[in-house]
Amino acid sequence: MKKYICLIIYFFSLVSFAQKPEVNYKDLVFTQKIKKVESYTYSLEDKFVTDKSSDVYEFDEKGNIINHAYFVYGKYASETFENSTYENELLVKREILVKNRPNFNAIITYKYDKNKNLIQKKYKSSQYENDFIFSYDSNNKLAEIKGIYAKNHSVEKFYYKDGKLFKSINQYFDKDAVLSETISLYIDEKKVMECNSKNEYLIAYLNEETENWVLKMNYPNPIENINGIESEIKYDGLTIKQLKENLLNERNQSFRLVEAKEMLQLNDKNDWIIKAGTYYRYKQQENYYTFRKITYADGTTSGSVDFDIFKVNELKAKLNE
Repeated sequence: MKKYICLIIYFFSLVSFAQKPEVNYKDLVFTQKIKKVESYTYSLEDKFVTDKSSDVYEFDEKGNIINHAYFVYGKYASETFENSTYENELLVKREILVKNRPNFNAIITYKYDKNKNLIQKKYKSSQYENDFIFSYDSNNKLAEIKGIYAKNHSVEKFYYKDGKLFKSINQYFDKDAVLSETISLYIDEKKVMECNSKNEYLIAYLNEETENWVLKMNYPNPIENINGIESEIKYDGLTIKQLKENLLNERNQSFRLVEAKEMLQLNDKNDWIIKAGTYYRYKQQENYYTFRKITYADGTTSGSVDFDIFKVNELKAKLNE
């Protein structure tokens, strides 16, 4: 269940470089230092409000994440705690504890080079041990991540234009044979497109300031289409807004399926405090409403975790437009 909830979060997060960890408030897309962030997610069906999950981040005086608690409610209830340790202002260890599910407990350790670049990330639990090795180019940009698993490995390579990431290719291997390959495209270093050569569709992640979309584009020739979009991103300075307009236009209607959509309400610091979303799981539409309370480093607060039907109706109307 936690994995399923996390998929929603992944859809709408500003995708950073692959396996790099979230370390401080900037990685969570805040522009000011944060002391604590609390969020609570609900569903509303037939006028009944149901608790779905809660999420709490705590930060140190430097703005680094020190504790993260994630609770899932209902039939598949779970409690997950992540505690982070820093040395010389670098994250060196993250301990994951899942209450009543010890097989999910894990320790993640991190190593860095002299430029403070992450060079190794190791997952270790009672069930598995995975290593990720990071390498960099002459411009100190992330060039490759190699994932080493029990019986196979992966290699993800990163490509840049004018100093900005615009493409990555991730291949999974069994010995020397490529099992699968995923191509991702980026605008302003945010993932906007993903295509697996074994699938007959593209996935578009279109995150803007107050609304986010996930689209499945069932093109007859997905690789050709992603190559065309790559050319636009690389040479024409395509923006996320322009890409969304292109994919939502009438000529793409027959290829397009909305996988998920989300509307956000911002505070005066441009941090979201309420969001309403809808997504499709097993061909069923599911909705969620998340309320967030932010405590800034200066002691001021914004938002609330309490369910507000008036705010829900306001965002729901925009969601259904």
